[in-house]
Amino acid sequence: MITMMKLEASNQLLRREDPLDGDDDDDDVPEPTQVHAKDLEATPVAFSADDVSMLHYYLESADEEGMTKHLQERKRLDRHRINNIRHRQRKQCEHAELRTAAEAMEHKLRALQMRAARRKATTHLDPEETLRNIAKWKEATKSEKRRREEAVEEKELLTVSTTSHRNLIQMYYKRILVDNAVLNNPLLLENEPFVMNTLIGCEYTRTQGYRWISGQMHRQLDVALSYMHSYIGHTIEEKTKIFLGDSSVDLVRHRMWPCPFAVVAQSGWESFTRMSTGNLPRKTSSLEVIDINTCYTRILIEDGIGPNLPLTLNMLQRRFVEDSRVVITFRTIAEDSTYPVNNPVEHGDLSIAGWLSFERVTDSSARCRVFVKFRSTVENDEEVLDLTAIPSATATNRKTRANQWIMSIISKMYDAVDTATLRGVNAPAPATPQLEVLRKTEQDEAAQSP
Repeated sequence: MITMMKLEASNQLLRREDPLDGDDDDDDVPEPTQVHAKDLEATPVAFSADDVSMLHYYLESADEEGMTKHLQERKRLDRHRINNIRHRQRKQCEHAELRTAAEAMEHKLRALQMRAARRKATTHLDPEETLRNIAKWKEATKSEKRRREEAVEEKELLTVSTTSHRNLIQMYYKRILVDNAVLNNPLLLENEPFVMNTLIGCEYTRTQGYRWISGQMHRQLDVALSYMHSYIGHTIEEKTKIFLGDSSVDLVRHRMWPCPFAVVAQSGWESFTRMSTGNLPRKTSSLEVIDINTCYTRILIEDGIGPNLPLTLNMLQRRFVEDSRVVITFRTIAEDSTYPVNNPVEHGDLSIAGWLSFERVTDSSARCRVFVKFRSTVENDEEVLDLTAIPSATATNRKTRANQWIMSIISKMYDAVDTATLRGVNAPAPATPQLEVLRKTEQDEAAQSP
């Protein structure tokens, strides 16, 4: 395009320079004279074809150099403009940060000024006004403290009342749902010899057996406590009562402990699982500790079978810890392949199953409910007419060979367990015997008969 424009401009220039090349017929051109003709012949032509092409070349080269310089100048200006824009943006960001920092410093300055003003104001208070304010604050503090104590006392009373009502509702609800056939089944609590537990097998099998036996005992807790209440109702007293049967003895207890719930529960657990040696009628040794709440122990009763014939019992104990209650179950194991029981076979077996329920009443008191079932296979072929281990037992007219032997075992076991429990809670020993022996009534026998 540029070349064509240059060529057209060159042609116009040639036409303008050449007086002979014209199309205007109206112009009067004088005829050359002879002198002028000679001059024209001597004058050369203005531009030849080679001159025109050379002119075009130089013009085109000049234009390309000019365009290159122009583009370079444009690029330089663009770079300069972009750098200016970036510089302005950077300065704007810096100014924004400085403005934000300045605002934060202003806020801090105002806060410091307010604090300084408050301090200055407090330092110039009237001493009498300060004393009056202190007196008002003391009165308000006493009032708030009194209201808080009343609220805490009310909360404790409501907690005790709610817990008592909840336990009562649960007990009656379970009594409604429990089948009478279950309550009247003697196999649940009588511990017949043919349902006594046996442990055999490897470690895994024994562990599963421990859990199964203790789980069965825990599921029978409500039934055991219902039997306890069927004996003594809901009366609370310190004495432990023993009810005699022909071949069984039931031990029940329902009492309050004036000490924290956790202390009583821990003391009760240690009274069964703590190792004891020395000159004691009841010695306890550990056979196996399954976990922190499950122990397998051996109990040795001095002269339990006869003079110089100790009675050996393998007993499984487990503790079930809840929010406001701790349940301890224990049961004897009749046969064990790993830890055999070497009692004379002809004398008979003794089976013991027990449930202890420690329940929180207040922060400084707890309730304990106990039901223990003793069952013996000793034959009652003749009555025993004398018993000196427990004097109150001589007043009963339900003495048999089996229950009197069980009573002699209870007297040795009970003293050791009760003494350890009292020592654990720092309670003094009772001044009078705590065992009271009674005989089962016909109603009790009917309730436990199949």
